Amino acid sequence: MTAFAMVDAFRLAEARMRTDDDTPRCPSCGKELDGDLDFCPWCTADLSGE
Repeated sequence: MTAFAMVDAFRLAEARMRTDDDTPRCPSCGKELDGDLDFCPWCTADLSGE
């Protein structure tokens, strides 16, 4: 049962990463970003460009 839950979570996350909207995404992990932050809250990647 746990394996099915893991597969379901993976497929859901993968589908969210393939959206065609203009939502800013982290170049490192691909998750949605808040435009006010200069780092990714998911993987802590530096987004300030410095």
